[in-house]
Amino acid sequence: MYEHINPVNYVGFAILGAALLWAVRLVYGTRRGASDDLIRRLMLLAGWILLLAGTIGTIVGLSGTVALILVFGLVIAAITLLIVGLAYLKYMEAERRTLLWALLVAAEKGIPLEQAARAFADERSVQIGPRVSRLAGLLESGVPLPNAMAMTRNALPTDALLAVRLGAETGRMGPALRVSVEHIDHFEGAMRGVLAKFFYVVLVLGIGSSIVGFVMFSIVPVWTQMFAEFDLALPPLTQLNIAASEFFVKAWPLMIPLYGLLFLVFLFAISYYVGWSRYELPVFSRFWLRCDGALVLRSLALAVRQQRELGPTVFMLSRQYPRPSVGKRLAGASAHIDNGVHWCDALRAVGLFKKADVAVLKAAERVGNLAWALDEMADSALRRFAYRLRAGMAICFPLVVLTFGMIVFVIVAGLFLPLVEMIQGLS
Repeated sequence: MYEHINPVNYVGFAILGAALLWAVRLVYGTRRGASDDLIRRLMLLAGWILLLAGTIGTIVGLSGTVALILVFGLVIAAITLLIVGLAYLKYMEAERRTLLWALLVAAEKGIPLEQAARAFADERSVQIGPRVSRLAGLLESGVPLPNAMAMTRNALPTDALLAVRLGAETGRMGPALRVSVEHIDHFEGAMRGVLAKFFYVVLVLGIGSSIVGFVMFSIVPVWTQMFAEFDLALPPLTQLNIAASEFFVKAWPLMIPLYGLLFLVFLFAISYYVGWSRYELPVFSRFWLRCDGALVLRSLALAVRQQRELGPTVFMLSRQYPRPSVGKRLAGASAHIDNGVHWCDALRAVGLFKKADVAVLKAAERVGNLAWALDEMADSALRRFAYRLRAGMAICFPLVVLTFGMIVFVIVAGLFLPLVEMIQGLS
């Protein structure tokens, strides 16, 4: 049944993965500055995927069905742990949002931030209470809020981190934190349903493909042996299953990049949704560009209300924006503004504004209603982004369900028809 699975081939994958991880260790060492390096992250991901795939392939090749069932059980356990981990991360993110609300109210009411942080820590459990207590101690010693948050490992999502940095830069922490709160309220309302359906589709793809792979590896070859022993002809649909089974057995290493890509998409979607990661890939960073543009619009609205010039504000945003790809775009826009380009046209040139945004904002600037227009365009950008995602999911979701239904039908029918043929042949 496993004649095509040669354990020696998968030992090579494991060795290659270990060598890649060792190369990353030699090149980058333990330098903290390398933690955000994209190439390093990709090399680590590829190394771990190769090492894991090689180890699993070797075990399956040496041990057969028992090992495959064990691997399948481990996959289910890993998915369960992932769901539990996501729930925990979302809980911690909600706790940090509550902390931001407490700091926001304290800043607007003139209450020292360290007192608000200390009161918050006294009411919280072991998970976040000690960290916030250390945060209060650092604030009391004069450490700025962004540095104190980083030193206590209170990771913030992009909008909150930008708000904290802008508040420290401008000395107006209350209004800056309110920008973050308003942004996340609109983002959550627009994106929650869309991302939940996306996660469901990805989980169906992952679990369904694992089940199909198990059937192809373990069940279908049994039918081949049984019918060969009884010298019976297999139904055409079963022969199709066998051909697919042999293809997947022979081409199993080719599935590793596909699973890796699926896992990567899932991981980055989770990281942006939960807000605990700012690592970027070029394609994925462009996908979320409208959300970043909405956050830039809200930040500019804050600057207008504080009667700040927008040119220096764009330059400040380029230095403070947490995502490097957006920071580079803002730096390019700042350079255009220094060369005499209107700030709206400069931000459109780097892809953060659309043509309609520029027209509305220029009109609002002429009539003195710019701050309101910036907030409205930020809300509109998030609504349009969510609408496009919902439209895409409305098309893709039924197609994915229909595709898996057809695959299940072919497999079930292909496994059931041989029983009928065998009963008729032996009767």
